[in-house]
Amino acid sequence: MTVPLMGGVPAHVWGGMVLLLLIVLQVLLARRVLPVSFVWHRRNGYLILVLGCIHALVGMGIWFGGFRVG
Repeated sequence: MTVPLMGGVPAHVWGGMVLLLLIVLQVLLARRVLPVSFVWHRRNGYLILVLGCIHALVGMGIWFGGFRVG
């Protein structure tokens, strides 16, 4: 499998940046800086879990030689 380049950067790097933003959002939701219901906090947690697993699988695939970048 080949990991595509997006703007000259591999897609899993962009995924990591999105994941970081979601984690920051999760902390802001938990600290009640952004007042939303608990439902959105839980949905964001599930999204972080799914994207984190995908990000980890792609990263390990690249690291151990199963995936190519480009």
